[in-house]
Amino acid sequence: EVAEAEKPIDRYPSVSVVVAARDEEAGVGEALGSVLDQDYPGSLEVVAVNDRSTDHTGSIIAELAARRPDRLRPLEIEELPEGWLGKNHALYRGTAEAEGEWLLFTDADVRFSPDCLELAMRYAETERLDHLTLAPELLSRGVALKSFVTAFTFVFGVTQRPWRASDPGAKEAVGVGSFNL
Repeated sequence: EVAEAEKPIDRYPSVSVVVAARDEEAGVGEALGSVLDQDYPGSLEVVAVNDRSTDHTGSIIAELAARRPDRLRPLEIEELPEGWLGKNHALYRGTAEAEGEWLLFTDADVRFSPDCLELAMRYAETERLDHLTLAPELLSRGVALKSFVTAFTFVFGVTQRPWRASDPGAKEAVGVGSFNL
């Protein structure tokens, strides 16, 4: 028997993916491409926020938007208002432009499998969730980075008790910058 969360749902809600990018020219094209190429059965829009980049991030986003005006809306931020942190402000501004029923916040260096959004929305809708966060598979090339990632994951799990986030009575909450739906 197919698990409940693996069955297609009756209606896939519209989703706005908000991506904040600052000086991400090395990977923003591939990352946005993986979002734009989602096999999502519902309405999907991507709001890509160029947050004061000093490299070619803005032109890469603009080029992608010219090729995919049906799905990608670019947004330029020229200056940071007093009292704001850059990424928070960029996501706030992107959210103001978003039209979807659901918001997915992600980073400009994350690559999605083609079915990621459909599976996530199916799970969120089936389980009647208000928030879903997914941890990415971290591709670490060097031994030092692999060791750091392993140590961080262990310490995070032990000290933050992320499994408690699903308990409505708990004070814990968990989010990951790479995927907050």
